Amino acid sequence: MNFNPLNTRALVVGVERYGFGNGWDLPGPVADAHRFIAWLHGRGVPAANITAFLAQPVRPPPADQPALPVGVVRRKATHQEIIAGLTNELVGAPPDVLWLWWGGHGVVQQDVGRALFFEDSSDAYRQTLDLGEFLSFVRFAAAGHPGALQRIIAVIDACSTHAHLLGMPGQLPHDAFGSGDPVSGRECSLLCASQTGQAAKNFAVEQTGLFSREILPRLAATPVRVWPPDMGEVARDLRQRFLALNRDGKTNQLPAYYAYETPCGHEPALRFNRPVTLTLTEKIRLRDALLECETIDDRDRRPRVIRQLPKHVRNNINSHPAANFDVLALVEACLKQPGGFTALIEALRVLDPSSETEGFAALAVNLGVFSDSPP
Repeated sequence: MNFNPLNTRALVVGVERYGFGNGWDLPGPVADAHRFIAWLHGRGVPAANITAFLAQPVRPPPADQPALPVGVVRRKATHQEIIAGLTNELVGAPPDVLWLWWGGHGVVQQDVGRALFFEDSSDAYRQTLDLGEFLSFVRFAAAGHPGALQRIIAVIDACSTHAHLLGMPGQLPHDAFGSGDPVSGRECSLLCASQTGQAAKNFAVEQTGLFSREILPRLAATPVRVWPPDMGEVARDLRQRFLALNRDGKTNQLPAYYAYETPCGHEPALRFNRPVTLTLTEKIRLRDALLECETIDDRDRRPRVIRQLPKHVRNNINSHPAANFDVLALVEACLKQPGGFTALIEALRVLDPSSETEGFAALAVNLGVFSDSPP
């Protein structure tokens, strides 16, 4: 389906300075934010529909940095400003298409998923944006008028290194967003600069991230008549480019792409799962593979995944105090309910991005859990 750029909104974040001190300075995200906004505006998105959350740049702007179009709303990249902007965009009459572009520092937490730092994040105030929580909110909870917010596209140029390796053990503070049921026809794409455990390369002199440098011309090359662009195609092209850079020894970084119903890249291609009957042995294989995921194996973290499932799935889980029986009940509920397994794997990919999650997804595909299309 093609949408109108006039009914598109964009939240663009570029953070170069942090409350952690000069050691966190990151030249580039502000310039990349300007470049992305120039592309959006050139595709017909009104300047008034674009909000730029920009921290004070570390260096003078590079020669190729375009000016912000007249009418773009500019705000600070602080916790309060960004959270207000994210939630206010979804009040009243949301757009057909919502873009979130974020350039800055980020980490992955084993019990939470991807966390992004604000301009005022510091040792004393480690507040972050929980990306999984926010995307679940816009996918499931943010309703607006019927038919609104049909496409959500998040592009994140940030590291995916493990938080505990940076001296940040435990769960970083973050805002809680609402939850609810999936909204029919609403699709979400998430394209991240790096996979779990990887850093995202940045060029301080050129003031750009490697990921931003590569994705912006690919967005510019997409057909003008199609809006928004096919992010699956962009991700596939980008992946091939990064594989070539890896082969040439120029980076170890590889982008990660997640999409509702149609992921590509390193993930197995998931479709919509209809209710399916498996043997007890097959269910136990799924349960054991699911228990390999740290977020599921930990009884305190497991409810976080379950909260991301649609209500009709959550309400059919017969919980049990013993992990083996409790996780088996989770598997059975997801198998019985339309879309249950798809939602489970999507939640895991955001909250527990790991090889164990992908192994579980691959097993589900091999066991025939997924059909070719929704019923």
